Order: sequence, then structure tokens, then C-alpha cells
Amino acid sequence: MRSARYGKLARSRWRGVALISALSLVGVFAAGHAGAGASKDARTPQPLNEVALDNFDPATWTPTAELPLPPMESPIKFNLTDTPSYWFDNGREDLEDTLKTRSLAAGVGPTTIKFNISEQYTESAHTVTSMVWPEGAQNMPFNQPGPRTGELSVDLVTPGLYVFQCVVHPYMLGAVVIDDPATPGADFGPKLRWIDHEITPSSADEIMRTVRSFFVITEPANWQRYAKNDTTWDPEYPAAPILTHNADGSPNLIPNLDTHFQERFNEPATLKAPKAPPEPGVGTVYYGSQWEMGAGKTKPGSITAFDTATWAMKSKWFAPSVDLNNPHNFWADRDGKYLYSTNWYADNLTVLDRETGAVVRELEVGPSPSHIVTRTSNDNLIIPNNGGGRIVEVAPGGTEIVRSYLTQERGENPAFPHGHWVSGNGKYAVTPNSFEDTVSIINLETGEMRKFEAGAHPVAISISNDGKRAYNANLWAHTMDCISIEEPACPTPSGEIRDRYLIDWRENYDPVTGESTGPFGLVPIQTPISPDDSYMLTVGTVTANIVVTDMDTNKIVKTLPACPGVHGINFGAKKGGGYYGYVTNKFCNKMIVVDGDPNGDGDPSDAKIVGEVLTNAEPGIQMDAQPTGFFGQGGNGIFIFPIAYNGWVQTMPEAWRAQLTCAQLNPRDPAAC
Repeated sequence: MRSARYGKLARSRWRGVALISALSLVGVFAAGHAGAGASKDARTPQPLNEVALDNFDPATWTPTAELPLPPMESPIKFNLTDTPSYWFDNGREDLEDTLKTRSLAAGVGPTTIKFNISEQYTESAHTVTSMVWPEGAQNMPFNQPGPRTGELSVDLVTPGLYVFQCVVHPYMLGAVVIDDPATPGADFGPKLRWIDHEITPSSADEIMRTVRSFFVITEPANWQRYAKNDTTWDPEYPAAPILTHNADGSPNLIPNLDTHFQERFNEPATLKAPKAPPEPGVGTVYYGSQWEMGAGKTKPGSITAFDTATWAMKSKWFAPSVDLNNPHNFWADRDGKYLYSTNWYADNLTVLDRETGAVVRELEVGPSPSHIVTRTSNDNLIIPNNGGGRIVEVAPGGTEIVRSYLTQERGENPAFPHGHWVSGNGKYAVTPNSFEDTVSIINLETGEMRKFEAGAHPVAISISNDGKRAYNANLWAHTMDCISIEEPACPTPSGEIRDRYLIDWRENYDPVTGESTGPFGLVPIQTPISPDDSYMLTVGTVTANIVVTDMDTNKIVKTLPACPGVHGINFGAKKGGGYYGYVTNKFCNKMIVVDGDPNGDGDPSDAKIVGEVLTNAEPGIQMDAQPTGFFGQGGNGIFIFPIAYNGWVQTMPEAWRAQLTCAQLNPRDPAAC
């Protein structure tokens, strides 16, 4: 965390020094590029000035032309961890106040970067995968055929911005800036290549939004903290000059990144105190506060429950007896006796008593289990091995694995299936395969698998409640695939029905200029469909919004604001009719409640946020451990019991059925009412 000396006064002075230093370079920079006869050798990267390195003092360092970011000697080492302080940790606490995160490093090429993945820091295997790198950079892209432990290394030579991620846990980010001392500012490079294979000028709006998100994601001090009264959010970024380039190749010097982002994104910002929805829901919401630390545990994660009848917090469970490790997603058996939780940074399923939170049992199910959905036909659990290449079918109650299904052909590298879904009749499972950039449709009755190409990093699936089509969110391609499961079932805005249809989230957005002509989003993740198949809600994690799609046209009709790192959504029944969409946020401590069709006319263009609730522990609630850090933070998965989706709603206990309307009990059969 930041040193106490870095208050607003110190921060303001640092910004001023950086701004003056950077502005003094602009004339030199412009002159150096004005003459056609400028020496090519003058722009060749040179070793760091040894005197500057010898005299470098993090406590007094300020940005200069030669050292726009505090230098690190080669090799630079990152430890990959499974705790939310820094998932990629450079270990340099002395630089944290200047870099504003320990997930960033700076050097001059050639610099060796070492990544350490060991039991000392994490129980899970990870990848170190190139996400952003300069066009034409040597040794890029950097990738592995599967998750690894041990030490990995890569030599970075070409000046520019490099970002690495774990494909299994994609918010695990580390970045390195390789600087060219012959130019002012920290070099981002003229053009950057993205994981989705696009080449983008480094000044592009999409790049700068992602860089800002990086500093929010990787620095806990930058996470949003809501309270019962209005508070102020004032994130900090390095007060350093940054050299980017425009689409025409011309240089664009940002004199001070901190000042630039504060002005560009209207920061500081007021965080309004959350207010609960005025109308009740039906059932209990289980919110995955995945970063929250608890007493008696070494690993993060709690499960926070809310009674939607009153919007009061009921409980917060840490499961210290088994050291619940990053609980990522949840589901329940049809009777509601058990609550199932995955341990995303381990290899086990945890089964809890849904009423008391007591741990019933644990079952080893494979590396990095992510999501859970049951089969309506037999109440078995379907769980992907996100760090491997299969989904497993587990007997009710989580007692044993009864069957496995590969998500890639035998002998191929693991596909990394993540946020799957199961059809309401229990026949099909559809998986997004993050490592392969594919989607698998698996017939759970025959074991047959069909595979489809997808965009960059497919991450989450939903299946329509009539079982006819699946939707896949492509994380870094900013697109959604509609895929027909049997016969063509994907509508288009023109009314045509196709076998497949691509929803481009950037259709109304220019990623270079940032101009928009309509609703858009970046980096989609979870994407559930309302039980009546009227509309779909999808999170846009980099744009911090919720994207509303009309299921009749596959057209985006609206966006709603959310927090940085908005991640999970699931539907539950609204009291008296209709549905609520419940939304989690990784980097703020509140749950958002959306009514996607307030007047019940089937048109989601009037979707709205109807309320919010804090996820911090409330006095008097049931707890099995005291919270000790990252209070209420880390919203990933979310689950509502009773289950409102078609196929599940028909088998819920009678006591819950009595609380639903006829339309909610028959979401795909209006004639029944």
C-alpha cells in the first residue's frame, strides 16, 4: 500500500515537477524530429546511464528525459501470486509510490524478464501470455502451451509497452515499459499489437482506456470503496511523461499521465451511497467477494448472501476450515440443500450447507475449476477445468466425478474452458475455450463434441432458455458470438435467421479516436439471458458498463453504468413478476441490481438500475470468520436461489414455487398462463 507521506500535497508537487520536466522536453523532441537528416543512430536504444542508476534514489526520483520511469536493472523478476494485493509482483516496495503499482516495471532493452510461479506464492499453475506488445518486437508473442509452474523468462529488446496476463485468470496482469533513452517520455511504441491480432496506434482511445484500467486493477489503493455516505474516489497513476504515437505516425507526448487521466476521466469522482431497490426480489443472492480476506485463512475469498425480500445481508462465509481459495462461481442442487463453490486457484469443489454455511465436503475436480451449472435431467454438476482441457460431471451433493468430457481433441493442448452453460433440458454443455479461441458444444448424452472458431479469449457462455442458441463473449475481441445449437436460430437486426451471427461491441465506437455514435462496450465477460428470452445482460469490464441486448434482433439497445472490473451477472425472480439482473464488481464493494424490462412489455430499451447494496460485512450477520482485509471486494461470480431459468424453475421446491407468478413458472410457455 502507499506510504503515508504520499498525501494530496506531495502528489500535487510531484505532478508539477513531472509536468515542468516533460514540457521542457517537447521543444527538444520536436526539433529532433523536424530535420530530415536526423541521425538514425541517435534513436538507437542505449544502455541506462550508469551514473544515473548509481545515483538513483526512489525517495527523491522525478521523471526526466533519460529516466521517465524509475529504472530497474536486468533481470527484472515478477512473482505470480494468488492473493489480490499484486498478482504479478515485482517485489519493489520502494518503487510503489512512484510506479503506483507493483505490477509494472521499466527498463531499457535488452532486458530479461523472469516470471516465478511457485508454491511459495500460489497454489495454482498459470500462464504468462502476451496481451499487448510493440509491432515487430523481438521474441513476441510470448506464450506457453498450457499452465506452468517454475520460472519462465523472456528478453525484451524493442522499445514499447508490453502487457502480460494469465489466460486462466485474465485479470492477473503485469506490464513492462522498455524505454528508448533517445526520446522524451516512457516509450509506448509507435504501434501496438493486441492479443486479438489488431495493430493499433499507441495513442488510441482503446489503448488508453486499457492502460487506465491496468492501474485500477493492479493497485488495491485505486479500487473504489463505497460507504453508507457519499465518498470520493481519487485513483493515482504515475506522474511521468509518456510517449505515444498517433495513427499517422506522428509523436504524441503526454506530459503527465496522472494529470492526463484525471482530466480525461473526470477524476476525482463522487461515489454516491448505494440505495437498495424499492421493490423486493425472490430468494437469496450469493455474491462472490473473491478478494476478501478472513481470519484464520491464508487464501482470499468469501461468499456474501443477501435476502432479496428485504435487501438485508444475511451472512458472509469464508470457510476457514478448508481455506476456501478464491471462490469464483456458485450453484445449488434442485432442493436447495447445498451451495456449491469452486476454488479457482486450486483444484477442488467445496460443498456447503446452503442455510448454515457449514462445509459438508470437498472434492478434487481438476485444475482451476471455474463455473458450475447443474443438469436439470439428473441434478449432476458440470464443472470446467479452466486450467486444463475438460469438463467433469459430478454426482449430486458433490460426492464423486461420474464422467469427463474433453474440450479439445485427444493429444491437443488443453483448451482452458471457462464460463460454460448447460441447456435447460440438460442435454448440451457449451464451453468457451480461452486458450484455443474456440467454442465447444458437447452433447452430454452421447459425448459428441462440435467445435467453432471464436474471437480472442472466449470467456463466458449463455444458452437461450428455449435451448436453441448459445452466446459467447470474446474478452479481448470485444464481440459476442451467437451460435445455433441445432437448427439456425440466430436473429439479425434485419430480421434474418442465421446459423451464426457476430455482435460487434465496437460497431458504434471508433477505438482510435474514441468517438461513439451509440451504445458500446469493451471486454465482455458474463452474459446471462433473461428467463423469458427477452433480453441479455453482459458486463463490459473495461468500459465499466452493463450492455443490454435485445434477443429478438441481437442488437445492443442500451448501456448502464457499473464499477471498474464489472464481472458477473445472473438472473433471479422479481416479486410480483419479471426479473432482476444481479451484477458483481471486482474492484468496488457493491452489488448492482438491474431491471431489464421495468414495464414488462418485452422491450429492454427502458432497462435501468433499480438499486445497489454494499458488500461489506454488516453487524449481526452470520459469519464463520471475521473479515481482515479487502472488505467486500472482488465481486466475481453470483448466484440466486431459487433458480429462475427455464428447466430449473419447474423443479424448485414448492415453497418457492408459491412465491412466483404463473409467467415466472412458465417462462417459455406464455400460453400456460
